Amino acid sequence: MCPVWTLLDNFVFFLHHPERNYDQMKKHYSIKDLARFLSISERTIHRALKSKRLVGSRIGKLWRFTEEDLQAWKEATLSEK
Repeated sequence: MCPVWTLLDNFVFFLHHPERNYDQMKKHYSIKDLARFLSISERTIHRALKSKRLVGSRIGKLWRFTEEDLQAWKEATLSEK
């Protein structure tokens, strides 16, 4: 069997497993989500990423952020003032 299909089968089983606790999953936000929620431009978020004031996970070309990433950014921004 192709290893990719084995991984895919395992992933599908993982998603639909009855004992899976969805409450423990972390919510991930995109740059677009952050811009909308925080009423700031996407460019501002890109600048924060470039200056390393905001950290996140890059998956291919997409950035994803957890609530912990946002909290760290908030604390760093408040400590600058």
